[in-house]
Amino acid sequence: MSFRDITIDEWESRYNPLQDEDGLEIFYSPFRNKDCDEADLNFETLEEDAEAFAVSNGGSWYHYVWSRQEDDNGRLVLTNGVHTVNRLDYCLTHNSWASRAMDEDIDILVRYEED
Repeated sequence: MSFRDITIDEWESRYNPLQDEDGLEIFYSPFRNKDCDEADLNFETLEEDAEAFAVSNGGSWYHYVWSRQEDDNGRLVLTNGVHTVNRLDYCLTHNSWASRAMDEDIDILVRYEED
């Protein structure tokens, strides 16, 4: 398995994240809270929403999901696929991260900030 680092700008340009009417990425929260706001409810439809992209564009629903996580240094990153360790939430992109066969074996790390 190899890693590919890209910037948040490159990620947005290449993978086209799902956005709300204000142009902000939509994140699916895996956590429940007593207020149960809209973001919490969205997680219930993560796989269903991702499947819609897969049906339209081919591939597995998993290839349209990204996990927002904290890395070992406490920095915010996005990684392709569904991860549970240090994850904060998930988002979907219109373009699959496995658009080429070789992408199946590559972990893509998206950094919000440059080191």
